[in-house]
Amino acid sequence: MASFTRSKVSTESTTANFTDAEFAKIWPKPLEERKTTPSSALVDIRSGDDPQNKTAIRVIIKLSDNPDCQYDIDSPAALSQWNDHAEISTRRLSVAHVAGRHEGAKPTLLWRRNGWMEKDCFGLNDYPIMSAEIPVLTEVSIAMLAFLAIGTPHNQVSSAQVTVLKAVRAQRLPLSQVRVATSFLLRFPHWKPDTAVRIFRKNPSALPHLWPMLTECLNYAATTVVAEGSLPGWLSEVMSVIYDSQHILVEATRRGYIAASEWKSLKTIVTVNQDTTAVIQAQEMLSAF
Repeated sequence: MASFTRSKVSTESTTANFTDAEFAKIWPKPLEERKTTPSSALVDIRSGDDPQNKTAIRVIIKLSDNPDCQYDIDSPAALSQWNDHAEISTRRLSVAHVAGRHEGAKPTLLWRRNGWMEKDCFGLNDYPIMSAEIPVLTEVSIAMLAFLAIGTPHNQVSSAQVTVLKAVRAQRLPLSQVRVATSFLLRFPHWKPDTAVRIFRKNPSALPHLWPMLTECLNYAATTVVAEGSLPGWLSEVMSVIYDSQHILVEATRRGYIAASEWKSLKTIVTVNQDTTAVIQAQEMLSAF
């Protein structure tokens, strides 16, 4: 195997001296997580319809095997009413792509009485829902994080970020759900983690609430190393986000907000015989974590 020399990346110290008060402003103590509401819905991720937009994706929520009960969510705008009204704009999968079929093709999904239902024509089931009644649902968590990976158009990225951050503030996207949703999405090659993690660039305050996105990406990259002997191309941006935020992440780990074991995948990543910035950064961060 060919040898290589690791070049150094210029960096500030990975350690920072935070007082308790200073760090509390950056990383609030986590609140008790809300429980996830059980749901029988299944989720699938598919590429978008527009051949000119290679980053477009669709989230399919399946309430049964009947195609009429399978719903296509094709943009973050479809989720814009979830945090206030527990509703999602959809296309019925069975008729969404059938020319001339419009009746019933675009139902609105509502969460009411502890279950999914379609909004009827008379609004009889669209009674107001209290904010505290809007649940934590795995299928919705997956959908919200899925659209963070849309790279164009730019306003859709912002819309997705707004929806995610609003869910965080309302305690509808706990860390456990971030972990589950990210792990699920990484199985689909049309979900782009390097685009999704840009939420940390635009919203650094999201780090205490969404950090499992980063560690799950590391875990997936490590499994790729074991299986294929190489790193996924998207790891460069993910590692860069971690590297640029390491003074905060290291301190959060030291204080017990993040388990030290969350960073174990760095040990696998540094074994890759590639003189890439991602590998170099992983090597430099390994001792810090």
